[in-house]
Amino acid sequence: MPEFPQQLGGWNLQKSETKLPAQAPKEVGRFRVLAYERVVYTGEDGAVVTADVFELESSAAGLELEQTWRPAADTVAVHKGSFFTVIHWQNADRDKVTQLIRDIGGVLGSTSES
Repeated sequence: MPEFPQQLGGWNLQKSETKLPAQAPKEVGRFRVLAYERVVYTGEDGAVVTADVFELESSAAGLELEQTWRPAADTVAVHKGSFFTVIHWQNADRDKVTQLIRDIGGVLGSTSES
């Protein structure tokens, strides 16, 4: 699992918490989860973005999860290499969140093949 930077774009890392793979949601747990981390970034005007990052055994598992993840308001699910990430935001500008999602992908891409 990569180390997430204290600042990413205009966002500040509020919290980084390593979780047990067994704590992954049921949908993710049907695949072999190697690592699970929750990171919380805060931005301007009380914006909060939470990213649950799962390192999986394969990129194929991440792709399947991305394709079958149930849509939810203010939430997006993406995969990059063997990482599957569920990102949820509150009180945040959509364009700024989109850039943060790209930046998180860059962090994950530095440790994974696409």
